[in-house]
Amino acid sequence: MSVNTHRPNYTFLPPWIMKNRLTHDNSHEDTRLCYQHIQLLLDKHAGSDDIALSEPIYSAEKKSADNPALSEPGYSAEKKSADNPPAAHRRVIHLKNMTVVPDLYYREDKKAKNDQYATTIKSDTDTDNMFEYLEIIYTFFADVFDYESFDNHNATISAMTHYGRGYCNAFWNGTHLVFGAGDLKTNSAPLFLSFAQPDIATHEYSHAVIDHLSPLTYSGQSGALNESVCDVLTVMLVHYQQQHNSHEGDWSIGRTLFTKSSGIKALRSLSAPGSAYNHPVIGKDEQISHMRDYIELPDNAENDNGGVHRYSGIPNHAFYHFATGLGGYSWEVAGQVWFDTLRHANLPPECDFLLFARETVLIAQNNYGDDVAGILLNAWDTVGLNPQI
Repeated sequence: MSVNTHRPNYTFLPPWIMKNRLTHDNSHEDTRLCYQHIQLLLDKHAGSDDIALSEPIYSAEKKSADNPALSEPGYSAEKKSADNPPAAHRRVIHLKNMTVVPDLYYREDKKAKNDQYATTIKSDTDTDNMFEYLEIIYTFFADVFDYESFDNHNATISAMTHYGRGYCNAFWNGTHLVFGAGDLKTNSAPLFLSFAQPDIATHEYSHAVIDHLSPLTYSGQSGALNESVCDVLTVMLVHYQQQHNSHEGDWSIGRTLFTKSSGIKALRSLSAPGSAYNHPVIGKDEQISHMRDYIELPDNAENDNGGVHRYSGIPNHAFYHFATGLGGYSWEVAGQVWFDTLRHANLPPECDFLLFARETVLIAQNNYGDDVAGILLNAWDTVGLNPQI
């Protein structure tokens, strides 16, 4: 088995959801395979032979001088200039319920005369929607943070829809954003709609941004920070799109992910971690919001790599209190402090909560003064952290 040391894999769903579902649905092959795949995404020792798409195979695709993006996911669009403002270069591949890349089954931007985009597929809701979502996400990061694409060099943004059969998850694998179509058509008691949704796409895209801007090891507190920053950026984009201030805006993730019949309202809540769901099949939301409930967990896939999804609720809740304490729009002062911490604080890959908190307070104080720093200190205190500066 080859060891995958250079490309991290991230999973949108925490492992306990599919593990709990298996106790009620242990005869359903898709559920079992999805749980196993989430375990592989979390497994630091899993290589390309173990995770079908963690090292994608493009055997059917030909490199072309006219279209380098086809075979090079890192292909960069034109450089920013006064006459040529930056624009997203998107590619969305319809996987046709497979786990390997089919031949030229994609839709992408094409910089050609009288041709906005190239496509080899008929209209598909998930693929068409994802194409639009990537433009929205790109524009948000460019306009709000002056950050172009996930690497700030306008690299091609590559996404894949319809991964696997009845696959209930989404992930960033170091190269592609990958989305399952849910189990509405494959399970007699479906819970999940398509994962090709704007907030989920933003969350996975944010993992790509973190990988390039300030990599945070995907385990323990650094992994929980990685998950949390993705949630925070996602909520900011939703607020930005709706032009809602921090008191008006929705502070949940995955609100439109679940089937109506399931009765599940969301996957995560930044305003009240641990309250998003309580369901007989997938269990209770395991996130926590305070350090008093923090317990060191084994750093393995079975335990969510030390609780990266469970403990992300702590910094999530701190950001919620910071943004609402400030008032105004979450992407302005509060969001700028968080993003500037990634961009300028030189965080170590194994950064823990206390160090991250301290760096956010320093940036808040340096950029916005004592009053803003004081509100942030109170926010961290609310979740049981006391960064000394």
